[in-house]
Amino acid sequence: MHTSNPNGTPWNGWYGTAPSYSTGYPVPDVLNYKLGLTGTEMYFPVSYPSDTTAYMQHMVWSIVARRRGVLGDAYEVHNDPHLWGHPDNPDPIGHWFTISGYEDNGNGTNYMDSATTVWTGPGGVHGWNTNYPSGDMMSILGGRGYVW
Repeated sequence: MHTSNPNGTPWNGWYGTAPSYSTGYPVPDVLNYKLGLTGTEMYFPVSYPSDTTAYMQHMVWSIVARRRGVLGDAYEVHNDPHLWGHPDNPDPIGHWFTISGYEDNGNGTNYMDSATTVWTGPGGVHGWNTNYPSGDMMSILGGRGYVW
């Protein structure tokens, strides 16, 4: 991703290294370019989502029909839902993570979190998390988006 600053990989507006895909969204651009995906097989960004039903449909379809996960770009703010183990900081937390499965027809989201050594408070951050409420997940993804 050629991230060269402490702010990490941005949601959009990045210069990119994937000339065939210039949507301005670095994660799907690089995935599509590196995997050679075209047409309906491509990864698609969903910016500032607010529709939990559409999220659940995208998640289930991507995992079942395409056999690949969804990438979430968490934007966690004080007093709103956070991924399990993430602190409720006064400053927003931005964090990419992988949505890898679901429970209860999509009402629960299973995800993998690479921040297992970043926050080590009570209980810590677990690498594999299951049945996170999809409505709360939509709140976390609503500040940036997801890639399916």
